[in-house]
Amino acid sequence: SGVDKRKALKKLEALKQIVAPKVHRATVNTCMQKDLPPKQEFVICVKPKPLQVKLYNLFAQVIRGESVGDIQGEAELKGAVFKVTNDLLLLCNHPHAFYDKAIESRDP
Repeated sequence: SGVDKRKALKKLEALKQIVAPKVHRATVNTCMQKDLPPKQEFVICVKPKPLQVKLYNLFAQVIRGESVGDIQGEAELKGAVFKVTNDLLLLCNHPHAFYDKAIESRDP
């Protein structure tokens, strides 16, 4: 009813007044802007190692549907977009991490 709503709004306003001095909304921009230097981002490009290039080319062949020999799960690999993306990320970051993951997934 209207009376209940009015009472609720009055109580809400009273609560806001009690809590207002205790609530401090500070963000990085408002409180630390003077203390921190501006953020700098860098992009570093590194040429891939020959092993990474070879593995990447094999990987691309599988994705394109070309047969690359006796690779188990070739058909499943083409359908698993997220798995493929994760594997490609590992391969580009470090071939040893990709190799370790391949060995782990091969051994039950």
